[in-house]
Amino acid sequence: MTGTGISEFVKKNKLTAIMAALFFIGMAYGALVVGFGDDKMLHSLSFMTKGYMNSRAEQSMAVTFFNSLWSSGCFVLALFLLGFSSVSIPAIVILPFFKGLGLGTSLGYLYITYALKGIAFSAAIILPAAIFSTFAIILASREAFKLSLLFLATFVPRLPGGLSPRVIKLYCAKFLVLSGIMLIAAVVDSTVTFLFSGFLVLS
Repeated sequence: MTGTGISEFVKKNKLTAIMAALFFIGMAYGALVVGFGDDKMLHSLSFMTKGYMNSRAEQSMAVTFFNSLWSSGCFVLALFLLGFSSVSIPAIVILPFFKGLGLGTSLGYLYITYALKGIAFSAAIILPAAIFSTFAIILASREAFKLSLLFLATFVPRLPGGLSPRVIKLYCAKFLVLSGIMLIAAVVDSTVTFLFSGFLVLS
């Protein structure tokens, strides 16, 4: 995609671009926090990360699947519910940032601590599922923001838009599709963990 094409896409999908930007800002902030963190913080991250990753290498695919679905699915479920509130917009925009913060912290720690092995671990185990789950969370944030704004418009007449049963049904249908993407992310996560984590156990 050319620079002009990217510019046109952003103009046509401003809300999606904003949610994606919030995610990447959170990711960058998480990596910077790790990069400039003190030894105490790195030690704490080391304890949590090694324990978590090494336990994943020992658990079954089914357990990894359900754990992955629960950890990322909570974001989508929370966004789904927040969309039905007229005052939840601040919480909605925080969630993609928070998701990015967690991923950035993990990737930053792995790179600083394990260098090339950390990059390989991230590329093989973390990023494949993260691509799917991040995509779903960004779209879920967009849809929740739009519905929350419609609820707000019922109390602030100057705001455009209006609620209807069709809008709610479409919202639920979109989140059903996003739930399917989260299932794919969990399948990918459990599969790559089963295939590669035994060779990349952190020590």
